[in-house]
Amino acid sequence: MVFKQRYALMSLIGYVFCVSLQAEAAVYEGSYSVPIENPAASNPMTRIEIVRNGDEAELRYSLPEDLVGPSYLPLRLSLLETTFDQDGIHLTFESTQAKGTCRSSSEGLICDVKYDAVTSNPTLHAQFLRRKYASDPELLEDKLYVARMFGSDPIGVLEIYCEEENCGF
Repeated sequence: MVFKQRYALMSLIGYVFCVSLQAEAAVYEGSYSVPIENPAASNPMTRIEIVRNGDEAELRYSLPEDLVGPSYLPLRLSLLETTFDQDGIHLTFESTQAKGTCRSSSEGLICDVKYDAVTSNPTLHAQFLRRKYASDPELLEDKLYVARMFGSDPIGVLEIYCEEENCGF
């Protein structure tokens, strides 16, 4: 009896392991912008992942260091809904930290994201920005301003650049 239970458990573990290996990840570049009028409001993104596993999908990325500091944890938003209309695809993502809606664009996808809260240490973040932009005081002031605005109203626009239509959705 114990042998059968162990065999069944090992089979289940093997199945879960094999299923987890079937997830497909595509990595894209893009940009992340805070919707305010400021030349420092847009930040390049070099790693935005869309991970698919069957009917499920996740959007994974890290917020730019200039907005939240260098030690902020990556975000993982799960796909809730996919719809199509005359304008193209519309995707809804959600996590415990944020909610986002994406739509088609000529370059890939544009996602409007609202965060429940962004917790970073403002003092350490300001020190980080002062070190990074010490040689450009004007840009430093812009970066500090954008970070303050994002911290008080954590919303942004994530653009995902991809060659395949709708980034494969």
